Amino acid sequence: MDDLEPQLTNDREAAGEPDRPAEEDRVLPSDVLVDALARNQLISSLNASSVPGWLMTEPIELAFEWLEIHGRHCKRPMQCRDTPGPLRPLLKMRAPARRQHEQAVHAAFPASSAGSPAA
Repeated sequence: MDDLEPQLTNDREAAGEPDRPAEEDRVLPSDVLVDALARNQLISSLNASSVPGWLMTEPIELAFEWLEIHGRHCKRPMQCRDTPGPLRPLLKMRAPARRQHEQAVHAAFPASSAGSPAA
């Protein structure tokens, strides 16, 4: 007769609770949640007009650092081929003056398609 009794397989059954999926089993994957929340806010192209400045804080900071380092040794800043045209005047500025041109740095990032692979 012992063979006919059902075996208790988890703690819920042992406590007499109905068999329900564990909470971990009911959680949606994060990519599904992000897609649902951001469906109308997807960035179609990466450029200054479609990507807000707060998302570009780190790249802008890196650009300021690059401008400072490159500006120290650039012999011809107004004809520099390594620097985008709108940023050339920033090469020889002091850091506090350069920081006032954050929008120019943000606008100088080249546009690219959000779906294209990174090079």
